[in-house]
Amino acid sequence: MPLPVMIGVLIALTTALLGYVTNQLPSISQFQGRNALVCRLFGELVLILIVLALLIDETVAATTQTALRYGLVAIVTLLGVDALTLLTQRRRATKGTAGTPLDLRTRLLKDVQTEFAGRLEDSLQQQTVIN
Repeated sequence: MPLPVMIGVLIALTTALLGYVTNQLPSISQFQGRNALVCRLFGELVLILIVLALLIDETVAATTQTALRYGLVAIVTLLGVDALTLLTQRRRATKGTAGTPLDLRTRLLKDVQTEFAGRLEDSLQQQTVIN
């Protein structure tokens, strides 16, 4: 496959994967380092694309290709660690949602009361009627 076609396919796959990761993150509760995790995942995917493009190119020296292969292994390892972190956070977030219906109702009522209290406080500060 020609190099420009291969790069185009890799960019399309990376964009689709990054879109999936980005769209799935809001369903995960906030955790320490969430934004840094997204930036690292994006950076690692871009680095993988660059390294693969250089490995496919025949004009790159053999010693450079060997170094690129080792670099690719390191980047894929970092990508795996970040993916494992994301999976762990997802499991931790879904584990906390299970409970009896009474617990869920109580938590929902508390969340609604907290939201209403915040809206009431804002409305009192702005002297407007809340809907």
